[in-house]
Amino acid sequence: MASSGARKVIWIAIAVAVVVLVIVIIAMMSDDAGGSY
Repeated sequence: MASSGARKVIWIAIAVAVVVLVIVIIAMMSDDAGGSY
């Protein structure tokens, strides 16, 4: 259960989640830049 492959996948998933969260926050803060949600 502590294999390095699974740990790498977990860290990649965390990094992707952080990037998506930052993009969403920037999009919400700058919705005067043509954000059509």
